Amino acid sequence: MKLTRLPSRIQNYYIARERQDEELPWVRPGDLSTLALPRPVVVVNGAFDLLHAGHMKVIFAARKRAGTVIVAMDSDERVARKGTGRPILRFPERARALEFMPVDYIVEINNDKDMARLLSATKCDLRVQGFEYRGRPTKFPDIPKCFVRVGAMSTTKIVDRIKKCLV
Repeated sequence: MKLTRLPSRIQNYYIARERQDEELPWVRPGDLSTLALPRPVVVVNGAFDLLHAGHMKVIFAARKRAGTVIVAMDSDERVARKGTGRPILRFPERARALEFMPVDYIVEINNDKDMARLLSATKCDLRVQGFEYRGRPTKFPDIPKCFVRVGAMSTTKIVDRIKKCLV
């Protein structure tokens, strides 16, 4: 499979999706297992709706520890479960925002099965998450985690502050 690069300053940025999107180059998540990914492979996951400093801190912490950084970004349908009006930005918009971050791949995650398939295909070495996720049960206990303190940043809190300004 020929991988198409984004016409951007990020030379190794790809979108991994189950379905093709005209705006974004793509590769199927399972195809990542056929690539010789520089080790260690570090996965960061989340919605990344309204990219903020907390997201950036987690991604840069992952980059420091990684040969390959993969962002497992929740699908629009998965983000919609967070509440009314979500996602604020659709998947292609959220992926474009990450184009300027030091990531190698973005994989659309629809469910836990997709996440398990991604972690298995890439032989993930480490997962990096915000500190607020520390102590929560994990569905993938065999993969080490690193937690990054991001302060009080959260998209939900930002949205709430915006709503207060509109009243």
